[in-house]
Amino acid sequence: MVSGRVSHRAASRALAAEEGVSGADARNYYSFFAEESNLNLLSVNEVRGISAQVSGFMFEVSSVSLLGWPSNILLTGRRLDSSV
Repeated sequence: MVSGRVSHRAASRALAAEEGVSGADARNYYSFFAEESNLNLLSVNEVRGISAQVSGFMFEVSSVSLLGWPSNILLTGRRLDSSV
């Protein structure tokens, strides 16, 4: 998934540019968030596994695609006991 990581770095630089940060400052502005080691990337199966451990909710896992590529995983939950 190298292309996704490269895209993430490009998006971080674009965010810095939108906020008027450029040059050497832009490289450091979002660098924390641009580093893969600081991200907790999960697969759909991992999200399903984590949500299965939570009681009292019914979860649905779906995704959003950008140009045919899944870009985000969405987790929505509904409380099973509505009286709480």
